Amino acid sequence: MNIREVEINDLQEMSKLFDEYRQFYKQKSDLSGASKFLEERIRNKESKIFIVLEDQLYLGFTQLYPVFTSVSMKRAWILNDLYVRPEHRKKGAAKALIDRSVSLARSDGSKYLELSTATDNTNAQKLYESYGFVKDEEYFHYSLNV
Repeated sequence: MNIREVEINDLQEMSKLFDEYRQFYKQKSDLSGASKFLEERIRNKESKIFIVLEDQLYLGFTQLYPVFTSVSMKRAWILNDLYVRPEHRKKGAAKALIDRSVSLARSDGSKYLELSTATDNTNAQKLYESYGFVKDEEYFHYSLNV
């Protein structure tokens, strides 16, 4: 298994993975939209995307977005997306992607690495908790669709 940061020449295969990921979260397939979205993130360096490969097969990816904590005056990362193709799950790909994400956050002195997952995604919850991620029970998180 090899993990590396996505490059623009990965766009075609990465777009397929990203489209599968969105479908996992009950979104309609939109390969051209996925490609456009990812191309903007890659070209504008707005996120860090890591892929896990095996023999040139794209097994999965994670995408992280930088944020900042004003109180601590430090960078932080939101691990926004993590996806491994179903036929490659339970083989260490997700763990390898999380390891790479944790390494990124530690290497730049970040305050924290944050993520969220669906309430019914118990497999992911178990994995995250095995790393020491703690479910937030102190703060409510709000969002507003605009």
